[in-house]
This record gives sequence, structure tokens and C-alpha cells, in this order.
Amino acid sequence: MKERPRNPLITPLVVAAMLLACKAPPARAADAPKPHENWYVVTIQGQRAGWVHEEQRVAADRITTDSTMSMSIKRGAMPLTIVMSTSFAATPDGKPLVAVSNQTFGKTEIRKTITFTDDGMDVVETQGDRTQERHLPTPQGEWMPPAAAAQYVADRMAAGDKRIAYSTFDPSTSLTPLDIVVKVYEETDVELYGRKVRGVRREVYTSALPGMVTEEYADRDGTSLRTKVKFGGLEMELIAADKELAMSPISPPELLMNTLITPAFHIDKPRELRRAVYRLTVSEGELPDLLTTPTQRFERIDARSATVTVDLNHPVVNADDARPAIKQNMMIDGADKVIVDLATKALVDQGDDPAMRAEALRRYTRGYISRADLSVGMASASEVARTRVGDCTEHGVLLAALIKAAGIPARVASGIIYVNHFAGADHIFGYHMWSQAWLNGRWVDLDATIGNDFDAAHITLTTSDLGDEHMTNDMVVLGPLLGRLKIERLDTGE
Repeated sequence: MKERPRNPLITPLVVAAMLLACKAPPARAADAPKPHENWYVVTIQGQRAGWVHEEQRVAADRITTDSTMSMSIKRGAMPLTIVMSTSFAATPDGKPLVAVSNQTFGKTEIRKTITFTDDGMDVVETQGDRTQERHLPTPQGEWMPPAAAAQYVADRMAAGDKRIAYSTFDPSTSLTPLDIVVKVYEETDVELYGRKVRGVRREVYTSALPGMVTEEYADRDGTSLRTKVKFGGLEMELIAADKELAMSPISPPELLMNTLITPAFHIDKPRELRRAVYRLTVSEGELPDLLTTPTQRFERIDARSATVTVDLNHPVVNADDARPAIKQNMMIDGADKVIVDLATKALVDQGDDPAMRAEALRRYTRGYISRADLSVGMASASEVARTRVGDCTEHGVLLAALIKAAGIPARVASGIIYVNHFAGADHIFGYHMWSQAWLNGRWVDLDATIGNDFDAAHITLTTSDLGDEHMTNDMVVLGPLLGRLKIERLDTGE
């Protein structure tokens, strides 16, 4: 069966991680908290891609820190706009009150509201007409709301500290605190769209982005002037500007084609490949540790390279692995009534064998999503169930949700896939997402974008249930690989 030309893509969650890395920190509020407002231009590979607006509002009983980022890119010829915003209110002495996060990756906004109480925090997530509510313990440890954290960093810089460590809370990334380390260096001139200002160079390390460094220049009051982060071969910057420049029209940069990997070998029938041995190498930096799974073995060669053996004929099952619990979340919600109804329809006359039921759901998902659309960023399964539109990420989340609805644990996997043709390119690997189901004591890969069984032209890089507690950490392993990864074939082929 002919493969659909929608498989490889840059994972939108990597874009989300880029946004996190370059999110402008709140500015210092001098001797006492004062209102302030800052605008930034967002660039990718030197090309303007969007804007950031950061504002601090001060009232008698609270300090509220707001941050909004809007970024537009192209995947091929298709434009995609991602909007993320957060708002955090705390008392003047640093007691958290309410935090709100809004994220738009698909057509529908996902909104998360966290109300801090004496015995924990009430978390309410909404998407369209759907709402999920939870009561969770207050995050442990000593952490500060954004305004207090910014004041703390500014005070320590004023005192001459060269290394500043603290913890804060960002509702857009997880429900656990972020550990931040700021290293302070020399003062230097900073270029800001034709003018030069004095700034202090800093390096920022964030626990949500392990192994990555954000380079930042800030003025003497602690206000960010210019921030730069590299994700593999992609470079993103935030540059201080006025509102008019920040929000002026842009031509979105193209990211998809820059992330495709052209190997020196061809796989004539990739959808029939059952075993392959690859060598993965990054052109600079360090290759992250990748996954060893029942059908994939990762063996490091040195800091920059490793072999990955994909063998679908001889899966390795660990008898000690326990069956995972089925957990629902806003991205993959197998309890959504529409998804339950779809799963019920797909499984009519399919019997009780879990593997056969999962395969029936894979085939059903492939036929159910009726229109491929690279302009959809990262829609939830519930949205896809209603729109029937999307690319590989939407196939992955919908299939995982349908599998959960059938009573089988499920999650998604992200990695790279080889295809013979895609978006005008031939014989390439591209970034891709698919589903995994817990069957017969192990995770089994299921790809709803292809017409037959899973194949060894897939290389798994990371897995995730896409729950907000750790979604960014699960996906950030992809970042250092973008634009840097080289793939060689070591075996003769089967």
C-alpha cells in the first residue's frame, strides 16, 4: 500500500521546548515591586518568527506576572502558529495564589488554572467543552513565584554573586518546580536593532532542559536584553524591542525541511524492513542516551555516536516489567465520550484478543483521519476525534486514546522514520510520532500513518504519555539532534 506523505515532521513539542528555553524572565523591580512591561522579537535562524510580551502588574494584595509568546513557522508550505501564555499571581511576600497557562497547538486552546490552597492546589484543565479537575499536593521544596524569583536573582547580582541557584514554578511546563542556575559573567556591549547598550552576560541552566544552555544578556536592573538558545542546528533568539517592531508583520521561517536527514543509503522497501543496524552520530555536541526497548537496542560508541539495532523478529520481554496503569490526561483522554464511542464502533466483532483489538484500532485511526494537515501543531486526541484532521502527531494521540478506551495502556513514541518520498525530498529520515500499546507484557509499536505492520525503518528516540507533569522532559531529548544527526546503515539489510 502506498505510504502517505505526512509521516516525517519536526515534532511540535520540540518547538514548545524552544519556547520554554527562550521565555523572557521577569525584569527586576528595583527596590520594591513596580509595574513594568517588556516586548521582544523572536527569531529562528536569524529570521523573525514572532514576539514575546512580558508584564508585571502590582496591586496592594498581589503581584501578577504575565508572559505571552506567539511564534509562527512553516512546515513545508503550511504555516503554523503556536501561542503560549502564562499568568502567575502571588502575594507581595511570595505566597502563590493563582497560576494560569494557555497553550494553542491545534485549533483549540488548552487552559490550565491552578489555585493554591492551604492543603495543596486545585488544578482545572479545559479544552473546548471538556473539563478535568484534580486536587494535588503543593509542590515540595523551597520555590518562588516568578516575580519573587526575578527579584531574588536581581538582588544576588547586585550583591556580586557569580552563581545563583533557585527554584520556581511555571504552569506551562509541569506541575513540579523548575530548578534554575544562573552563572554571571562580564559586562559587554549588546546589539539591539541598531543600538548598543551595556549588558551583563549570563548563562541559564534549567532542569526542564537538561544539557542545554541559554545564553542571556541583561541590563544592570536584571531586565533581559537578548536571549539565545541552540537546539541542535537550530538557533532561536529573543531580542528586546518596542511593541511596534515586535508585532510587525513577519514571513515565518521554514523548519520542516531543515530537519530532514538525508542518509548515504537507500532502503528500497522500508515498510517491509524487519531488522536493521544503524550508526547515529551528531556533528557537534554530545549524542543523548536513546532508548533501549523490546525491539531496539542502544549501544554507545563514544560521546557523539552510538549503534541502534532495531529487530522486530526477536523482541526481548522482561518478565519483571509490571503492567502500567491507564492514566488519562488532556492530550490523550481515553475517557472522552466521543473517543469511547469511536473505539466501541471500531471494535465491533473484533473479539477479545488485546493485540487484535489494538491492530483494529490502528487500521480504524488510519481511515478515520480523513485530511492530512501540517498546519495543525499538536492537537489533542479529543480534538482530532471531532475534526478528523491532522498529521502524524494527531494519528499518534488519537490511536493512543482509542487504545486506552479499549482498556489497554497506551502512550506515544517519537523518533525518526525513513520514507522514499516526502514534500519533494527523496530517501530521507524525518521526525515522526506513533503509538505504543502494552500487549503481552511489553510495549508494542503501532503506526496509524502506514498501511501495514510496524517496520525497522523507525528509530525510537523517546516515549511519553503527554501528561503535563513531565511532557517537556520526555520530548526535549529531540532538541539536540535537530539539524545535527547523521545516520549510517551498518548491516547488509533484510
